[in-house]
Amino acid sequence: MSPPPPRAALAAVLCLLAAGCSIGSRRIEPGGYPFDPRLDCSFDDRHVMLFLVDGCRADLIAEMARDGELPTIRRYLVERGASAGCAVTTIPSTTNASVAALLCGAYPGRVNILGNRWFDRSLPRRVSVLGLDDYGRDREYLARRTIYEMLDDELTVSLFSRLPEGSGYEIPIYYNLVAVKYFLLGKWEKVDEMFIRGFRDAAAIANLEGVFPAFVFFHLAGYDAVAHRRGAFSGASKEMLRNVDRTLARVVDGLDRNGVLDRVCLVLTADHGHVPVGRNRGVRWERYFPERLGLPVLGCTGGTDRPGEGRYSRYAVIAAGNGRNTFLHLRRNPAGEWISPRRMAPWSERPTWEEVRAYRTPRGKVDLVAEMADFVYVIDQGKVAATGTVEELLDRLAAVRESIAWIDADLDEAQGERP
Repeated sequence: MSPPPPRAALAAVLCLLAAGCSIGSRRIEPGGYPFDPRLDCSFDDRHVMLFLVDGCRADLIAEMARDGELPTIRRYLVERGASAGCAVTTIPSTTNASVAALLCGAYPGRVNILGNRWFDRSLPRRVSVLGLDDYGRDREYLARRTIYEMLDDELTVSLFSRLPEGSGYEIPIYYNLVAVKYFLLGKWEKVDEMFIRGFRDAAAIANLEGVFPAFVFFHLAGYDAVAHRRGAFSGASKEMLRNVDRTLARVVDGLDRNGVLDRVCLVLTADHGHVPVGRNRGVRWERYFPERLGLPVLGCTGGTDRPGEGRYSRYAVIAAGNGRNTFLHLRRNPAGEWISPRRMAPWSERPTWEEVRAYRTPRGKVDLVAEMADFVYVIDQGKVAATGTVEELLDRLAAVRESIAWIDADLDEAQGERP
């Protein structure tokens, strides 16, 4: 695995792009043709354009469409399409993990992209695939084939996605300097507009290849960025969805002008949602474990570091996250009593379920599931409520484990691992 590109290298790449240099293969320069181009290519009935609206709640989309605030989505997707009411996000419900799961058709643990940041026990090392510095690092950890690789005999296009592995053509965000400028300035409505304009790039590719792509992936990041700052139901966040609707209308109009609207399946989805919570709802794990259980903990929120057991040997818990979600990694203690973390098993060994239910701490044997049950929440119609008893929580975990095993069995047979 190569080290993450430093900021200086990223700046140099942007300067080269500004000078008109091309990097990589099968990438095209955005722009240079009208937004509603003439499609001079062949079509069949197997074309999909998937628009991922980062962070968008299904109930908010439905409500705004019903109220007439999203006329394009209402007319072309709600009234003429179908909705997957049983669809759920992944655990963890973070962008990189969810997008990888969507494109690979497997859970994050099977895909080997566990979140935006996580701790790799096997090395050990802290891993980050978040931010411009780590753009594209997802593919270094990918353990499953993407939909692009499964459609290797078809034309596919990835537009502004962090995981374009196997796509016939890709346009990274840093290849569009205007989009990067708006990204850095926080003008998210402009970012989404630039992303949607990738339709003309897809059209140019189709005319070049003589066939319309079988699969085109758009990643729209604006709503998520605003919702994190202003709230999922704020006026600014809703305006981002109206902006998505307006720009999506241009794609629909472009297809309609070419007489192929009914030959392309338009899919609107999201990687996760947003839940409004009050201030100080988060758990400060770096304080919780030492104060409540006496366990030494290391909080990891930075970028990817060099592998090595040394710096992590003093801790029993690693709390790796990006400020909005956290992975808790527990050191295995094979002894029948509390011992120093330096004497515990290496990080590559995971504690068993029985060991977690009877973990040895400086303050005695503790059932960590029961101990932490007060910090687990479920969502009920937009409100945050306690989960209930530990037994109910364990029942839900057992049901999830059973369903995952059943689905994974089918996936293993149908897809297989990456070569």
